Amino acid sequence: MKPVQRGLKHDKAKILSLCEKYISFAEHHSCSKL
Repeated sequence: MKPVQRGLKHDKAKILSLCEKYISFAEHHSCSKL
C-alpha cells in the first residue's frame, strides 16, 4: 500500500469516528457512506 493511500485511509477513519461521535445512531448509515 502506498503511504498516500494509508494516509487517506487514516483520515477517513478519523472522520468516521468523529462522525459517529456527533450523530445519533439513526444517522449512522450516512456516516458509513463517507
